Amino acid sequence: MKRNIFTAIAIAASLSASAQWNYDAKHTESLTGSYKDVGKKATVITTNFSGAALSADDDNSSVQPIGFDFKFNGQSFNSFVMNTNGFIKLGVMAPSSKSIYYSTAMGGGACAINVKDSNLLYAFNRNMVADKNTEYKVGTTGKDGSRVCTVQFKNLLDKINPSQYASISFQVKLYEGSNIIEFVYDEWAATEIAGTLSVAAVGIKGNDVESSVNVAKGSSVKWDETMNEPSKPYQFRNGDYEKKGPNFGNKNSVLPEAGHTYRFRPLK
Repeated sequence: MKRNIFTAIAIAASLSASAQWNYDAKHTESLTGSYKDVGKKATVITTNFSGAALSADDDNSSVQPIGFDFKFNGQSFNSFVMNTNGFIKLGVMAPSSKSIYYSTAMGGGACAINVKDSNLLYAFNRNMVADKNTEYKVGTTGKDGSRVCTVQFKNLLDKINPSQYASISFQVKLYEGSNIIEFVYDEWAATEIAGTLSVAAVGIKGNDVESSVNVAKGSSVKWDETMNEPSKPYQFRNGDYEKKGPNFGNKNSVLPEAGHTYRFRPLK
């Protein structure tokens, strides 16, 4: 009898966790808007989770304020921790590792999708490193009830071998009230290395791999191409990438246009 009770509790807990997840690939958009730097009024993120200076390579930031309550995965968050490899973790706990990304150009290792961490938003999860021109900022703008928190990654360098990008910039935007998430990309600069296939992870995750929505793109597909066409591997998908791919494929011959946006809308 006790065993049946425990089984019922476990099933109920699992169903409850699944019910919290209210994002779906069908409620997403890929569009071109505009890219606007957060500006001088935004806060520069300079300290890591331990209170020391943020490292140039593989680090988690100190806890940063969102500026309002943002609802995600059945919870309400007013803060986040940034990881220098292109993602944020909602809440006050640091990611389980400073080095979360595919270990090689072709994948492998633990990226943001398949690590144990919950509540991750990864606009471009890839092994990256900072230099003197790199900057991380957060700024919240707008009126109460319709504010927007923007987390900006600016001028990062590609650390994957062979390196494809000389400059990588993008933003994670959180919208008060609607709980919409946007990834907005600036123009990137390519390295002199010839374009070659390399992968990243782009998407959002709740408690586990099954509770995730990810962007899959062939490496030669332009960012602004129409999605879900049979002839082009480019789509939002629920859950992890397929083993045969594509993941979020990249070649430096195919760069994002300034203002390209991936938008994730919660289910009503």
